[in-house]
Amino acid sequence: MAQNNQAKLSGQLVFLSGESVPISGMWRSDHEACVDPPDLWLRRLTPFPPCARCGLDTSYFLLEEVLHISEDVDFQ
Repeated sequence: MAQNNQAKLSGQLVFLSGESVPISGMWRSDHEACVDPPDLWLRRLTPFPPCARCGLDTSYFLLEEVLHISEDVDFQ
């Protein structure tokens, strides 16, 4: 598992592949080696995956919080 190397990039926290996703939502990979990597919806407490294009470790930053239905108090 990746070491927790959170850094501020443009005012946002950056997380690495293998770290635990802190917030369910749409996340963007910041992987310079791949052109236009897809945005991913990732669920809280799951590990950040490697790059969807090349499979190498990458960093992620949150675009928008989007809760899973199990996290929505109206559905509990």
